[in-house]
Amino acid sequence: MLLWMEGFEGGGTTKTTMGAYLVRKYADHSVASWAFSRTGRYGGKALEILGTEYFKISIDNKQTFIIGFAFKCEEYVNNEDLLILQDSGTTQMRISTRAGGDLRVERGTTTLDTTIGLGLAADASHYIDPEDNIAAAV
Repeated sequence: MLLWMEGFEGGGTTKTTMGAYLVRKYADHSVASWAFSRTGRYGGKALEILGTEYFKISIDNKQTFIIGFAFKCEEYVNNEDLLILQDSGTTQMRISTRAGGDLRVERGTTTLDTTIGLGLAADASHYIDPEDNIAAAV
């Protein structure tokens, strides 16, 4: 079952229209002043956000959750968050960048895995499709 899909097509082509789009569509966000509409993969739209900016969506409880998204970084530095899954404000899963084009996956504050030598190319689109299994016993 598809729960949510976003292509940012409704965001227009300027910083002002993309900011207004995010304010209208996402109640919990911090991107209106730094949201830029960019050309995405295959001629679609993309959202460029900078620094600590974010937007959130709420999804009801699911035991298994699969997310797919494309991202592109101008450069890879340590600790730039790509995805954070939270439950009542507590981080359950985090995917962040590492210098040199590597990625780190964390559960809470515990590092589960860090790629070594992955070497994701800067300024190129990459696709991530993580699956998160959520259960009290895991």
